[in-house]
Amino acid sequence: MNWSLIQDRQRLVWNLFRLTAGVDDGALIDTQTFEINDWDTCRTLYYKVPVSVQRMLARTVPRLFEGRIEMRPQVGTPTFYAKRSFE
Repeated sequence: MNWSLIQDRQRLVWNLFRLTAGVDDGALIDTQTFEINDWDTCRTLYYKVPVSVQRMLARTVPRLFEGRIEMRPQVGTPTFYAKRSFE
């Protein structure tokens, strides 16, 4: 989230994915996008994330219990951000 603000991004995409042995490489189960506004800070984004996760879980948990989960592979080249430091 910090890098999204630093790079002046306009939206944040949050994914619910299957956990695998790799690093964040499991199949996607659900995606939620929300806007990053001019007044957003890390604090306000941390408020938006649980709302986003709650929406995804409200859609996903019933399908999970019904055995109707559809997963889709992640596509494209993974991107990584450098570790942030004081400097």
